[in-house]
Amino acid sequence: NPIGEGERPRMTAAIRDIARHHSPLVNGVHELRTRRSGGIHFVEFHLVMSDDIPLGRAHRIADEIEARIRALEKTRWSINIHLDPVDDSHRDRKREEEG
Repeated sequence: NPIGEGERPRMTAAIRDIARHHSPLVNGVHELRTRRSGGIHFVEFHLVMSDDIPLGRAHRIADEIEARIRALEKTRWSINIHLDPVDDSHRDRKREEEG
């Protein structure tokens, strides 16, 4: 089930804000999806970072973002952050349009 109608926009906006503004090394966020099922908040998104950032550093930043998201609410979370070296959101939108 999607997160409740009144709760979903607020939670999604908070997650996007955390991800986008956590570090100056973050260049963008797209493909953000949130839902709740069986008392678990499911979150997934693409985090755009420069391709010259070492993988270890990018992973630490993603871990920090995940910890901040988990702190939003005392609940169970399933968070999947996909690291992107370039903003490929235009490609993703085109795939969705083509169905």
